[in-house]
Amino acid sequence: MSFPSVAAITGGNNAVNSTSHTVNLPANITAGDLLLVMFVFDAQPGYTFPAGWTELFKRGAADVKIAVHYRIADGTEGATINVTTGTAQMSAHTSFRITGYSGVPEAATEGVNTSANPNSPSLVPSWGAQDTLWIALCCYNVNETVTVYPTNYTGDRNDYANDAEGVGIGTAQRELNAASENPDAFTISGAQKWIANTIAIMPVLHYGYRLEVHKSDGDLISMLRNPFSIRYTRALNEPHQLAIQMPADDDALDDITVGNEIWLRDLKDGTVVRKFQPLRRHDRRG
Repeated sequence: MSFPSVAAITGGNNAVNSTSHTVNLPANITAGDLLLVMFVFDAQPGYTFPAGWTELFKRGAADVKIAVHYRIADGTEGATINVTTGTAQMSAHTSFRITGYSGVPEAATEGVNTSANPNSPSLVPSWGAQDTLWIALCCYNVNETVTVYPTNYTGDRNDYANDAEGVGIGTAQRELNAASENPDAFTISGAQKWIANTIAIMPVLHYGYRLEVHKSDGDLISMLRNPFSIRYTRALNEPHQLAIQMPADDDALDDITVGNEIWLRDLKDGTVVRKFQPLRRHDRRG
């Protein structure tokens, strides 16, 4: 297993009050990439992302609001998208392109306060302890800057609209195999209303399969623990064929008979993918 990777990151800002906001997307987007956009704006008007983007979370607090959306790329994306707000506001955004992931992102319940230390909350993702990519983020009112990022986090980035009516966002990421994560606080250059959160990205999980021998009534007899290879084929109008290469001295071979069943079980979720009723058995040795 390996950690998801931040393949590219970009951002930008709009330091002029407007209802139309150009959001930059990372370069070299390929079908299947995970795209993650964090969009921050003044006040708390409504907003609209383009079709095809899914909301991960949104939160408003006094004069700042954040909307985080994601998309599984199909390869037709351009260099930007347009996000609109219900009233004219300034904005800032940070955009990620992530590879080597599975599933969809998960986020904690946002932290909100007024201080110079935005603190991302603890997150316990549903997949448990795996090679997870964690992203800590904070957003805030006015044109402050991020001066300190959470300990052990890298890729520090700070996008902000440099105006007294502006907003800003700070992000950093960490690779850590853990069942939960509680990032240290950010520090910004002045006390402001802030919103902070933690996002987790699941790795590609390789659980594999297990072959089991069962009686016809479903009782487990044995498990085939030492197969060299497993090949399953199905031709038109022909029975399913399962070819297994195993050590000749494996005792479980004696259980593979016409009267028993072979079950193929997915170890990720425990489901039985296929049941085979042997019609004949051919042993090849040497």
